[in-house]
Amino acid sequence: MRQRRSVFADLRPQVAEPTLAEFERFHAMLPAPGVARRCVAAFKDTIVFAPSSYTDEDFPARVGESPYEVKRLTTFGYWLLVLVSLTGLSTLLGFTDTLDASEVEVINAREVDDVLPPHPLHPSEAVMQYVRRKSGEAVRPCRRFEYNFRLAGLSVVMLHFRGQTTGFLHLVEIYDSRLPRPIRRLFQNLTVWASRRLYPRRRNARGD
Repeated sequence: MRQRRSVFADLRPQVAEPTLAEFERFHAMLPAPGVARRCVAAFKDTIVFAPSSYTDEDFPARVGESPYEVKRLTTFGYWLLVLVSLTGLSTLLGFTDTLDASEVEVINAREVDDVLPPHPLHPSEAVMQYVRRKSGEAVRPCRRFEYNFRLAGLSVVMLHFRGQTTGFLHLVEIYDSRLPRPIRRLFQNLTVWASRRLYPRRRNARGD
């Protein structure tokens, strides 16, 4: 398991995790600046941001990195995505539909199946194996969000997972674009480019 806590970690002030309503505004891409900072800070471990066109091969089971893992989420990177993706503008102009924003009741040991109903934007088992490997712990779903950003032509599902050992919050976000293929490809390339430059690769004790 990765050990990320420094000797000074326990000296930092404990900040309450954002509420469901605050996370709802955050994922709708139009929160107050203070809420955005708190939500970004809440995700302490593995983050996946992938198009619905991903394949299981994009998430290696034993060694290697996924091109869709966000190595480090920053507030600046979040606001850049709000601007580039047009999702913030969609919400501002009233063209965003919130389809779900709820706490998830965990009823068994499965991460997604049997806890959440089947959905084309729910992560595959390969994605979940990758999240467990990278986080070094079992995880359970705790929140689900779903949006239709009509102006941006995007349908998105965001799932929060709680680490069973550390209590850390993990994020898996799968999106489907209804934009024409050339624009969709440009958007995907742009998000990958921004992720690699804004979220530098982080080191961990296991060397993953």
